[in-house]
Amino acid sequence: MLLTYAILKFEPSDSGFYICWGCLVWVPSVYTSPGMYLVNHPVNLGTQIVASYQTTNGDTKTSLLLTSGWWGLSRHFHYVPEILSSFFWTVPALFNHCLPYFYVVFLTILLLDRAKRDDDRCRSKYGKYWKLYCDKVRYRVVPGIY
Repeated sequence: MLLTYAILKFEPSDSGFYICWGCLVWVPSVYTSPGMYLVNHPVNLGTQIVASYQTTNGDTKTSLLLTSGWWGLSRHFHYVPEILSSFFWTVPALFNHCLPYFYVVFLTILLLDRAKRDDDRCRSKYGKYWKLYCDKVRYRVVPGIY
């Protein structure tokens, strides 16, 4: 017997044909359909730079440096939504005091510093490929600003 959550209490429900069919057929089919579509209809995901580098034990590896989509706007664009979400979590506190905004300021400084350190690490790892990547994607975090 399956339990379903309804109005703050657990109630038993029958495990009949619809529940079994849904769990065994519907959910696996529907949840995997986007992946199956992409397998059968490949999509060009944009431009990239194929960068090679050497590991500490001398092996040569390759990586893709994305130059389109979000990563075509800035090299660490994924930090922007994180900073914005922390700001919007704080907005309900209004602007009567600066204390609620400590987290936003702290996170912004932390992520901007991390972006600089990541750029330095990638510059030493990828060398000329990172220079080419920085020429194509000019901004580090915020497009048009930094």
